Amino acid sequence: MTAVTLTAMFGDLPASAAFKRGDFAGPDVATQMTDVPEAHKLFKRVVRGLEFDVAELSVMTYLIAKSRGVPLTLLPAVLLARFQHPYIVYDARKGALQPKDLEGRRVGIRSITVTTVTWVRGMLVNDFGVDLDRVNWVTFEDAHVAGVLDPPGVERASEGKTLEGMLIAGELDAAIDVLLDEGLVDNAARLEPVMRGHMEALAAKHPSVRSHRNIGLFGMVDLQRDTAGTPMAPYNGSHPAMGAFNAYLRDNGLFTFVRWGSFMCNPPLCITEDELAESFAIIDKGLEITDKVVTG
Repeated sequence: MTAVTLTAMFGDLPASAAFKRGDFAGPDVATQMTDVPEAHKLFKRVVRGLEFDVAELSVMTYLIAKSRGVPLTLLPAVLLARFQHPYIVYDARKGALQPKDLEGRRVGIRSITVTTVTWVRGMLVNDFGVDLDRVNWVTFEDAHVAGVLDPPGVERASEGKTLEGMLIAGELDAAIDVLLDEGLVDNAARLEPVMRGHMEALAAKHPSVRSHRNIGLFGMVDLQRDTAGTPMAPYNGSHPAMGAFNAYLRDNGLFTFVRWGSFMCNPPLCITEDELAESFAIIDKGLEITDKVVTG
């Protein structure tokens, strides 16, 4: 009997890992897997061209497609579930915002029909009483399902603009789904070992480095004032070398949080590998100041 080959598309998720590895392959059914880290980037191909026999799909895209006669069948298999609250962010440089403050302001969204956007919009109106019609929505792409247009009054961002870029530039007051849309989480995961490598190089070179750690692009380096591991500064205390080290970083355009005997390494999640190396080169030079405390 000839095996049936099914084309499949899943993102890189714990629930789909076994399928992507081929753990469930059998003699009767073969799977031709499309390699894509983030499934949402292929949702249009799922509903517009019906390119896959089995595919991951967001619930909103499925419901809209089904309502327009796209021949899809929903399987009761949840690949991703999460709280949607962290996925709306605002520009804190303009001051704190409460949900009601979004009325009359510009909020960026990838598309009006994205599932995360739908959840967050629902929470804004139902939990916080926000009048969604008074929010100035800015979209960046068409809906996944063909023929679904932005509602009247929704603005389309100019070609080449991005959610994150407009938020940082002050052209948006808030944005939904920005971390996923810009690939910031993926970038942080990719650069995690790169940052750790820079930290290890500092520890190997500088006697004032006591320890270091990082998860993604969230890191910290602890300094010492002797080879016995005595912290450079006590808890809630300070040391002149730490102030001089901090001043050196700032004089060379690197702004971070220096506290007690430690300093943080928390660059913007959009940082490139070259920019990360440039930042650690400044830190490398600055640590010559704290090394003098150890070596005399």
